[in-house]
Amino acid sequence: MRTAVLGLNAWAVVAVVPFAHARIEPATAAPILALPALVIALGAWQIARGSVAVAAWTLLVGFPVMLTGAVALRPELRIDEAYSWLGLVLGVISTAAFGAGAALACSRPMPTRAAVARPLGEVAPIVENVARAWTRRVMLILGGVGALLLIAVAPSIGTSSQLETAWGDGESASEGALLAAVIAGAIATAALGAFIGPSLRASRSPPPLAARTRRTVAGLLLAVLVGALSYIALRLAE
Repeated sequence: MRTAVLGLNAWAVVAVVPFAHARIEPATAAPILALPALVIALGAWQIARGSVAVAAWTLLVGFPVMLTGAVALRPELRIDEAYSWLGLVLGVISTAAFGAGAALACSRPMPTRAAVARPLGEVAPIVENVARAWTRRVMLILGGVGALLLIAVAPSIGTSSQLETAWGDGESASEGALLAAVIAGAIATAALGAFIGPSLRASRSPPPLAARTRRTVAGLLLAVLVGALSYIALRLAE
């Protein structure tokens, strides 16, 4: 019920009041305005039935699409005529309140897990591989040095003429070099976190299967291939 009330409030503030302010003919406005209200009623009914997943799609996807579509279909609803600054503020607040209420109503209950208390002596300690520990230290050092190089050294690589040829004259050259360094750092960080990070963690799980290892290697090779093709495409575009 609370979600339906919040949805109807957002519907009235964002659509009904502007439609009335723009003096759109009721015969034209009624079918357009009825669709968002029907979606709200359908979502509330699905919540009452317990269909949480369907209700989430209905309320969080269907209703915003129908509401914005109703406003976009009428050229009379120009933002500088049909909406005042107070109406815009109230529309944002009411829409945000509906989104929060719908998300709360459609959220699934948190599952509970049974806790088992055991003495510390019964829990087997994690025996970490020495080679893995040293590899993790080396990777952390290399990551720190690489971040320092990306911040301090990478933006200054290349002569002024080369940077201006690639990024344009003036301040655009230095800003472009810095942007390229930031993007390279983001890609390197994502690669380290996604592929190398999990392999350096101490784990109680059994070693990965051969198929999983092959998939990881294939993913790394694919990332390298995409990077190489992107570099070649940029060089050819020059």
